[in-house]
Amino acid sequence: MLCKKKGLIYTVSSKKEEKSETRNRILEATQKLLEGPDTSVPGMADVAAQAGISRQAVYLHFSSRADLLIETIRFIDERNGLPERLSALQAIESGIERLDRCVHVWGEYLPEIQGISRALLMLRDSDPEVMEAWDETVRCLSDVCRDCLTTLKNQGLLASEWTVPKATIMLTGMLSIPCWEELQRLGWSNREYIKSLKLSVRKTFCAPQEREE
Repeated sequence: MLCKKKGLIYTVSSKKEEKSETRNRILEATQKLLEGPDTSVPGMADVAAQAGISRQAVYLHFSSRADLLIETIRFIDERNGLPERLSALQAIESGIERLDRCVHVWGEYLPEIQGISRALLMLRDSDPEVMEAWDETVRCLSDVCRDCLTTLKNQGLLASEWTVPKATIMLTGMLSIPCWEELQRLGWSNREYIKSLKLSVRKTFCAPQEREE
């Protein structure tokens, strides 16, 4: 593989390139299995078979199934551009619009991570590493919620009954994956979910004069 940096061309060793390609194949295989019809969490042997490599090769890249799941989360997030989507929120000056957009971005992203989310939920109570990965995901969502609500507060648009810390906990819960999955199970479309949640979030957290779209 060739890459350019500051006008120079560096050659990356084929061994390193092969390792990176194999790692990506494993992550892609894990994602495919998690998003498939089987509701069980795939084991290392399942992933190896899907990727067309040996089970030992999977362990050369990932020390455990929990490690593999954690890295798959990061892989999916980066491939789907989640960091860029969330960073774009910072450019929105209006607290109301930023809050609306936060709900929209998260609502659109949920179907893209349904498989890995299901796996984490199944494993989190029995595996400390998976619990840590899940908690990290929740903390990330909480940070985004806090930023939106702080902007709302600074602009005098947060309803008087809420503090930012308390509202952050509530909003994070409203955006939780289990809540979304239950509504999906009851037949809600994702479009309906996003529209209804935007309205609910406005009515819950915004000052009275700002509660209608």
